[in-house]
Amino acid sequence: MSQDRPCTFLLIGAGSVWRTKYRPAFERLQQDPGPGRLPVRLWIAEKRRADPDPLVSDWCSIDQPSEKARLDGLLDRVNVAIIATWNSSHIDDLRFLGGRVPVVLIEKPLSDSLACAQSARADLASWGAAVRCFGVDHYVNKPSVRYVLQAARSGRLQDAIGEITRVSISIRERRGVETGRERLLERGLIDDMLPHAVQIVFELLQLERADEFQLCELAVARYHCAPVSGETSARLEATARGHVPIRILLGKGQLDDKTVEVVGTRGTVLADITSGAVSLIDDGGTHPLQPVTQDDSYDTILREAIGIADSLR
Repeated sequence: MSQDRPCTFLLIGAGSVWRTKYRPAFERLQQDPGPGRLPVRLWIAEKRRADPDPLVSDWCSIDQPSEKARLDGLLDRVNVAIIATWNSSHIDDLRFLGGRVPVVLIEKPLSDSLACAQSARADLASWGAAVRCFGVDHYVNKPSVRYVLQAARSGRLQDAIGEITRVSISIRERRGVETGRERLLERGLIDDMLPHAVQIVFELLQLERADEFQLCELAVARYHCAPVSGETSARLEATARGHVPIRILLGKGQLDDKTVEVVGTRGTVLADITSGAVSLIDDGGTHPLQPVTQDDSYDTILREAIGIADSLR
């Protein structure tokens, strides 16, 4: 990559995920792009123009036909597209890109229905190797979770705790459904949060097929006066490969507990998702493996996307 060819990002959708997740990560990336990296160029497509932002090179109001046509003319110059709109419009946004952007990141879930998700897979298959599409799962990239998954892939986790005999994942918080998130959580917490936990299980145990994860029991509840009609807490019991028990706890308006616990024949590894700390617990006591670490999940996502885009140039 030469100095005059920075990596160009197109972000479709400039809502809360842009403000709270992507913008801080882009700001850090542009301040410290890292060894051998170049500054990025960021374009945003949204229904309306926002206030000027020093991080954004161009805004396109995609509700206006002339603006959408202008954006269409720019697509061949985009290296990475990020789809961060409501999941009901993800497939339309993906099709607008038309296989012309080599790297596409889509905020989970891929769509709001199985039929639409399968249709999107068919589109991606028709574009072949020209497009690399990835679902964005920031929980998998949380520092503590990332540490545990990397240890599992390298075998260091099994060396420390032996054969994995049980996995427990808790994604619960004391605060209830936040103002502004009612629409997202209307169908319940399972729809929003369960994909994070299941993805962690699949990567941790290196599962390759859906039938390797079997649901055994599901219990749900909703706290009094919740502003959504769906469940606000859930307990899921499952097995992986038919013999490893899996417990997943989801909840709002309960208690603050975001952890991944991996139990083995010789010890347990506990990852604190919130603080980033990771500990090993065995007969010798508790041993810190990773200290409290700042959340850099979206920084990691952007850097990995740049690396993939670099490799495809």
